[in-house]
Amino acid sequence: MLIDIGANLNEGRFQQDIAQVLQRARDAGISTVIVTETTEKQSQAAYQLTRSFPRQVYSTERTHVLTTSCNAWPAYVSKAFRR
Repeated sequence: MLIDIGANLNEGRFQQDIAQVLQRARDAGISTVIVTETTEKQSQAAYQLTRSFPRQVYSTERTHVLTTSCNAWPAYVSKAFRR
């Protein structure tokens, strides 16, 4: 079992064939993909990917140490955790 911990699946070049991209990952032995993002828009798109591909795609919800302080969670992140 392999896990991709930094997938940039929100890039436009993957949007046309996201299901095929994820299938190729699965075929290569990558069972779990964690989507990273740095903006609210990307975070919301990543959340939608987690809903479309449950148990395969997960999201970091914009908590990267270089972009977000632990004491400065954006309001939309808190809301997403309550879902």
